[in-house]
Amino acid sequence: MFSFLYLILFISSIKSCPLKTVDIHSGCYCGIEIDGRNYIHCHPYSIYKIPEFTRSYIHNKLNLSNNFIEYLTNKSFHQLKVQRIYIEKNPIKFIDKQTFNNNLLHYLEELYIDTINNGSLEFLCYGIWKKLRILKLSRFNLNQYQYCFDKLIYLEKLTIQYSHIDIISHHIYKLPFLYELSLINNEIDYLNFDDQYLIYSSSIQILNLTSNQLQTIPNDLNVRLPHLITLDLSNNLFENLPLINQTTKLHINLSFNLINYFHLNHNQHLIDLSFNPICTIESTIDISNIIMNNLINLHCDCRLGFFLLKNNLTNLPKEIENNQLFGNQTICATPNIFKGQFLKDLTYEQLLTTCSLDLPNNCKEITNFQEIQQYVENLINKTELNIIEMYQQNEDSTQLIETAEKLNNDQNSILSFHLTSFNTYYENNDLLIFWDFDTNILTNYFLNTKFQIIIEQEYSSKIEIIRQTDFISPYLKQYIIPNLPSNKIYHVCLLITRLSYGSDKYCRQTTTTTITSTTSNKQTLFFNRSIIFGFLIGTILTICFLIILSFICHLNYKQKHSHHLFHNQQHKHNMYIDRNNNDGIYTYSIVSSPSIKYHYLKKNSCQTYLKPTSSWYYHSTRQLPCIRPSPCCFLQYHNRTLSSSVTTNHITSLSSEYSNGIDKEPITSTSIMSNTSLDEQPSHIIQCSTKHLYEELGDTNLCH
Repeated sequence: MFSFLYLILFISSIKSCPLKTVDIHSGCYCGIEIDGRNYIHCHPYSIYKIPEFTRSYIHNKLNLSNNFIEYLTNKSFHQLKVQRIYIEKNPIKFIDKQTFNNNLLHYLEELYIDTINNGSLEFLCYGIWKKLRILKLSRFNLNQYQYCFDKLIYLEKLTIQYSHIDIISHHIYKLPFLYELSLINNEIDYLNFDDQYLIYSSSIQILNLTSNQLQTIPNDLNVRLPHLITLDLSNNLFENLPLINQTTKLHINLSFNLINYFHLNHNQHLIDLSFNPICTIESTIDISNIIMNNLINLHCDCRLGFFLLKNNLTNLPKEIENNQLFGNQTICATPNIFKGQFLKDLTYEQLLTTCSLDLPNNCKEITNFQEIQQYVENLINKTELNIIEMYQQNEDSTQLIETAEKLNNDQNSILSFHLTSFNTYYENNDLLIFWDFDTNILTNYFLNTKFQIIIEQEYSSKIEIIRQTDFISPYLKQYIIPNLPSNKIYHVCLLITRLSYGSDKYCRQTTTTTITSTTSNKQTLFFNRSIIFGFLIGTILTICFLIILSFICHLNYKQKHSHHLFHNQQHKHNMYIDRNNNDGIYTYSIVSSPSIKYHYLKKNSCQTYLKPTSSWYYHSTRQLPCIRPSPCCFLQYHNRTLSSSVTTNHITSLSSEYSNGIDKEPITSTSIMSNTSLDEQPSHIIQCSTKHLYEELGDTNLCH
């Protein structure tokens, strides 16, 4: 039902289409969108001039973009009623000043138009633009005819891109309903306003200056644009934060600039510094309204650790997870020990215990680095003193000997301490390090021993530390290093530092290869091959079994069929012919195979077989069909016994070879003689006038 209604609407739109020529396949046509709004559309790269229009209803949109239109005349939009016009990406060379000065301005609300060679804005000076709300101009010369904007009193959004504009006049920013001004890709290096801003108050709330060449903006921007809320300065050339004396809170977008260092004491604006090459951050800045996602040149050491400490961000992974300050994709660029690691994977202790004296060339030193160094040094010394004092505060004179003996024993234990095993295991980009030692030496003094894991990588000229943990508990016997790149060779070392007794370093060379995954894949492949091989073997055995079974059935059937044929052949009948020497009369007899007469005649060596001549003999291997009793048929036989009849036909045409005194001739075919006249016919004799035919007699060929 809906499709039918849509079809009716589409047909009605075609009937009301203002186009004089409609070509839905390669030209211009009218249509209706899903929301019911009608439109006029021309296929890209299909027309070279504005199509001709006739009077029609109001249409929502006219799309002429991506074509070859070069000229707009005063007749281009004659009689057209449309609310939005798109003429973007056309090589327009000339726009007649009266192009829009017609009935179209009573309906036009949005206009998107491009030219080439810095087109003129003079066409805005003609006509009454009483409904235009959105205007987008590309490749125009804004240094002339800016006063024509006075005609656009209801304009709300103005976009100017790829154009020449040296100054923003009051004819633009004084428009009463203009809330968004976008000056994009115009190669603006400084934002200039005319001197009339003190007279006219601007209503602009959004100023978009992205993709220009700005390095700074006027300090009195708040005076020129008192209602400004959003300032987009992304993709420019700013190296420092601009100073904006705005009393109200602004949302400033400074992403994709060249800022590598900034310092703010008090900040009330929301500033986005994402994708900037920021290297160091002052610890005194107010970061409550700053976004620094995806920084690309961050230096991760004690400077950053001190900054986190001052801003109560020591639980760095949790802070990042809550989307505060840094994003999940911020990667450390320096120093080499943390290079390429995500900031979220580091701890506050790791940053604070690593201080680089020399910064990269593109980094600027923070103002309180000496203070940070002193703080870190004091922190380490204080920690060591607390550990020593903790075990000395309960000593008294009565326990000096026991304490001395105990310390002596502990000293011997510490000196004799060594690892019994030290191994590594790499899986899923994580390196598991596990070790073991004699637990009997875990005395109180042994708790002062510090354990630390160091990952080193050897290069052609030096060995560089790429990972280093903070001090871990001596009770631990395993540790996991996450996110360690695979297919590389590392030196994994366990550094054991004992107060006043020096340190020991146990190292093992480890190659991070993913053997487990390969082995698992091989086992899976072997298992799949075993299943396929078993299936093929089972299929072959099943087919062989079916073939053997079919062959056995065939043999059984053949044996039964042969036995049945043999049984039938044993009961064949034979006919014998006798000739009387006195009167020349032939008589015939039908004898079953087990008959006595059959055996007698079979053994009689004196009898000769009757050889029929070709003139009256015909032999066929097929069995004759059973025929009903007639004068030319044999008498009935019973129980496969002898039955005979005498034929009285005189054979007048026999050849001489049949008169040689043959008494009986055994044959296995029916003899039907040619017709002759008989002198005498006994009552039991059947007379026939037939031809002579031989055919083997079976049980089924005998007539009943």
